[in-house]
Amino acid sequence: MSINEIPLIVMVDDRTSDLEINQFALEKIVPDAIIKGFLCGKEVLNYLKQEKEKGRIPDLILVDLQMPTMSGLEVIHEIKTQLQINSPTIAFSSSSLPENAIQAKKNGAEDFFVKPLTFKKNIDCFSLILKRYMSKVAPKQNISPAT
Repeated sequence: MSINEIPLIVMVDDRTSDLEINQFALEKIVPDAIIKGFLCGKEVLNYLKQEKEKGRIPDLILVDLQMPTMSGLEVIHEIKTQLQINSPTIAFSSSSLPENAIQAKKNGAEDFFVKPLTFKKNIDCFSLILKRYMSKVAPKQNISPAT
């Protein structure tokens, strides 16, 4: 299997604990995927630029909205306009304010989810996202919500 056939999921969240939990949940659902986590917007943008230059575009990008220095809205905007990466980009926030979803979508996110509070709900949320936005992975990986 070539590197371009292996699903690539990229996520950015300034909280190490959230990155670790999300990575663990995603590994449970799609164990064959490459999952890259970053703690700030600049790091993820640099990585995405380098990968694009190599011809590798992520299958899914997950972005926390509430980050210092560079907000998730800015990251999404840069991904879509400057880097011109059209991968499904999903915004996350611990806040359920409707304005977050509206602003995320205005900046180019395909969807918005409130961060789940339990690991099981995290698995369910990611299963839904993967089914919705990574259809080429879902059949191969037999993705289904946790029971």
